[in-house]
Amino acid sequence: MRVDPDDTSTHFVWMPYDGIEKYNNDANHLPDPDNGVNLNTSDIYHFPFNEGYNIIFEAAVAGDNSTTPYETANQITDYVYKVMHYDDEAFLDRSYTASDLWIINHTNASGYYIGVCDEYATLSNAFNRALGIPSKQYYLNMTNSSGNRSAHEMAEIWDGQEWIHSDPTWNSFDNPDIYVSRNCSNMYFWNMKNADDSLDAGDPMGDGLLHFWLDFEREYLGMLDKYN
Repeated sequence: MRVDPDDTSTHFVWMPYDGIEKYNNDANHLPDPDNGVNLNTSDIYHFPFNEGYNIIFEAAVAGDNSTTPYETANQITDYVYKVMHYDDEAFLDRSYTASDLWIINHTNASGYYIGVCDEYATLSNAFNRALGIPSKQYYLNMTNSSGNRSAHEMAEIWDGQEWIHSDPTWNSFDNPDIYVSRNCSNMYFWNMKNADDSLDAGDPMGDGLLHFWLDFEREYLGMLDKYN
């Protein structure tokens, strides 16, 4: 058995580090239906590299004692909702999306991670992907209950059979009707892909705050029946 964070090999019952169980994404277990796209690392999701060990470790805490991708993702949705505080003024310019590492290194006075729906979705997806559960992050544009256009971000996870709705900001899992039930309408979805920190003006080295996402992929017709 090889154990993170430094790939130590051991044949003993007592391992030198806490072991982290991950879903095996082979063809017989939990393959990504998009050939690995939804398990990729990027400037916004940092694992399985050494810098992302803290992400993998906390993901294991969030999904502890669950035995299926569905249960694990459900727990992660609830966990992220509980460890984050919605804050669109004090710490983070909401025109940026923070990476998973930025999020876990920035807390408020009460010890909560801070951010808006972007960060909730980012951290949730980072935890899911770190444990081998394919996930997608979506930008959602809709008409809210006040009749105004509103932006939101949410996620979907692959449970081995279908894509399951996940919205850690609203602590909602497998409930795509939640938007309609809150009188939202005229929804449009974009799959947020390929975040690249190096493109931000004046930030060639990257600081974990991403202003640009590349390769937005419009997904609308296939979402109509599920979310509208």
